Amino acid sequence: MLDPMARRTSPDIPADLRARLETARLDLLALFRALDRMNLTPQQIPQRLLRQLFELDADYVEALWGLD
Repeated sequence: MLDPMARRTSPDIPADLRARLETARLDLLALFRALDRMNLTPQQIPQRLLRQLFELDADYVEALWGLD
C-alpha cells in the first residue's frame, strides 16, 4: 500500500528550489526592512506595489510549505 504522506519527487521541480525560495524570501525581507528604515509615509510608498510584495511573500511561503 502506498504511503499518502510519502514525499513526492518530480523531475520538473529543480533540486535547488527550496534554497532559491528561501533566498528570495530573505531578499524580500531585506527590502521590507530597508523600506521601514526610510521612515516613508504611506503616500510615499505605492500601496499597490507594496501589496504585490506582500502577495509575493505569501506565494513564497506557500511554495515552501508545499515542498514540505
